[in-house]
Amino acid sequence: EATASEVEAVSVTFSMYPNPANAQVVLDIPGGRSAILRIQDAAGRKVYSMDNIQSRHVVSTAGLADGMYRVVVTTEGQKKVKSLVIVH
Repeated sequence: EATASEVEAVSVTFSMYPNPANAQVVLDIPGGRSAILRIQDAAGRKVYSMDNIQSRHVVSTAGLADGMYRVVVTTEGQKKVKSLVIVH
């Protein structure tokens, strides 16, 4: 039987800048774990996707319309969602 002290909790953390973004947004993912990145528009449609990202990842936002987006980073089954504003 596993106790809480024997189970390592995986916490998904990442930083994202600048926000609001213009030409690009940078994501820093600490811990050296592989992550899945998804960016969704306000309607929930996937507008960007990248698997197996690590450390720092730069996304060009030049082709995305102004507005609010959801940035979803998934690591080892754990998900973290942040809001991103794009203003050109």
